[in-house]
Amino acid sequence: MSQLAEIAKVLNESWLALLALLVLIVLLMIYFRSRKQILFESWINMSDGKNTDLGRSVADLLLFKILYIKSVHEKSAGSLGKWNIYRDVPAFRQSLDEDVKLLASVELGKYGSFITAVANVLFRLMPMIFRPSRLKGSIHKHGTRLQLLATLEFNSKTSWQNISTFLWEVVQADSTDERVPMAVEELAFRIYLDLTHEELFKSWEGFQAYTNGLANYIRYIGLQRDADYEAAKQNYGEALQIEPNNPAVKYSLGVLEYYRWKTSNNDSAISMFQESLGASQAELRAYAHSGLASALLQRYARYNFREPHLLEDAKFHAQRAIEIDPDLDMSNRAMAFACHQLSEYQATNDDSAQKKLAATNRELAIKYYRRAHELNRENFPALNNLANLYLEWAKRERTSNSSRSEKNLHLAIHECEQTLAINPQFHLAYDNMANTYYELKMYDKAYEGYRNALRYRPNYPEAANDIAMLFLEKSFTRHSTPESLRLHSEALAMLPEPESEKQRRKLCGEYELRWKSSGADLSVLDDEMRSKLRTTHCTCIGK
Repeated sequence: MSQLAEIAKVLNESWLALLALLVLIVLLMIYFRSRKQILFESWINMSDGKNTDLGRSVADLLLFKILYIKSVHEKSAGSLGKWNIYRDVPAFRQSLDEDVKLLASVELGKYGSFITAVANVLFRLMPMIFRPSRLKGSIHKHGTRLQLLATLEFNSKTSWQNISTFLWEVVQADSTDERVPMAVEELAFRIYLDLTHEELFKSWEGFQAYTNGLANYIRYIGLQRDADYEAAKQNYGEALQIEPNNPAVKYSLGVLEYYRWKTSNNDSAISMFQESLGASQAELRAYAHSGLASALLQRYARYNFREPHLLEDAKFHAQRAIEIDPDLDMSNRAMAFACHQLSEYQATNDDSAQKKLAATNRELAIKYYRRAHELNRENFPALNNLANLYLEWAKRERTSNSSRSEKNLHLAIHECEQTLAINPQFHLAYDNMANTYYELKMYDKAYEGYRNALRYRPNYPEAANDIAMLFLEKSFTRHSTPESLRLHSEALAMLPEPESEKQRRKLCGEYELRWKSSGADLSVLDDEMRSKLRTTHCTCIGK
């Protein structure tokens, strides 16, 4: 019994020691995390010592402004860095360390006298125990001249700061009550720039214009309102007027233009990405190379500028981005897509050496698509592009190797399903799946896929044209040549004017090939349909 008691005593002491160790670890974590907190205190009004409300209001507004700046850049990092239906190139961002907390002193609140007294004691004790940084300030006014002085005192060094005190000064020569918030906003941007050690921006004015542009861009990608796009473009333009050679602004403007999905905007995006390649920051250079690769590929594949050098240039820039940052998923996807498109181009060449290169590039594309998804499990466009690769590969080998062709078609469906498991509203995946079912002659499933693509992107000309071609198939239960022509006309009407001529020729070319293979009769065209096709500048039917 005595031995059991001794063992129990040892175990009890061990548990107590473990508990004490855990408590110590928790306290140390609280201590070190608190060192990354900034405590905002009410300011002293040196102009009028009795007006304490002004000091409280200025400090409160300053806290609000810094929190706003922080939230914009955190949304950029958290939202724009994720892949979705409208954007696949994250905007460059900079932000305070996510662990840095901005706290309001009890002096900034209006509480009952007892609560205020107790809270004041606690807030006075907190700097002595947990040692957060403390931001203080004073307001000086002589006539119409307003001076704001702010200091940030560090009781100990932190991982994001190497000096013990910051001092900021903002002066308004002709100040009024209405202009005081402008002075506070200037102070907020100055403080934020210094805390982040941001080297991309040389002035708070440039950083302010850029931040406003980023805020409008975030609204634009969420709501797709042209007004937000125009506001973002104007803000970025203001930032460039202040800092003409700023690569971060040029890169973000490139991103804004890239996602307008128009040829003219794509030209602007290419130009902006090219001008941001010389950034001194490695991360931004990687983003710029990757963005340029994506824009060149967009020009080739989406806008139908079939110039092979665009693919070689895109592959070069994607490779440069990967060399700078191998773990950037968007660069790996851009590299994959460049190899993918190169393989398609080379496969059409009768030269055996080119066909070998096509096979090599195809394998590289599969490798980099899988790598992109491995780096970012939200990267569903990589899986969708992989599905498209399998589909195109299957179509190319339809007659030469039917068994491998069918295998690739089923692989394409699998990748589409994986894509939709991440994003059930991704219209391109539905279109790819429908095209695959079409190759398998499963026309009803193809029809549902095209319908889903148009459900989630009603103004999607490629899907509308695909469903028009499906209606030409005589074994399709809904077969109707007049309905096919109507849908083809609608697809062409969806194209923007006037920069879509190459896209128009592509859609008409695909439709014409299907029309001829189906043996459709031109006699079904009545005068009204001929008129509609002429209105949409159809280049294949009803000239």
